[in-house]
Amino acid sequence: MCGVQFRVFGEGNDTFTKLFVQCDLPGDLDAPSKSAWLCANGSYTVNIGRTDIDRAAEDRQTALTYLMARRVTDALGCENKPLEKPPVVKPLPAPDRNPAGAAVIAGAEGGRTVGPQSPSAASSS
Repeated sequence: MCGVQFRVFGEGNDTFTKLFVQCDLPGDLDAPSKSAWLCANGSYTVNIGRTDIDRAAEDRQTALTYLMARRVTDALGCENKPLEKPPVVKPLPAPDRNPAGAAVIAGAEGGRTVGPQSPSAASSS
């Protein structure tokens, strides 16, 4: 498994987070699962209408969605353990918003990145 990069990406704003995760399933589902993505949706409807939601709150919501998705990948038995490490949510250089108002978690449009914590990041935190 050396050299394998696990992919986690998504989008979010003050009321939702959506993460996409590669999950390699065991047995007969191994080949089909390599061309599919697990989608985890977190909805934070308690925030609708609030104007005091800041970037840190959105990052906490993203981390919570990541941790809930980890429980799902554990229950499914994802052999690649895509969410095994602690979540890391980092701001990207350009915090632009897309037309729908959602921050892009991964991509060139700005927003936040989210993914498993690297061993070097774990030792520096």
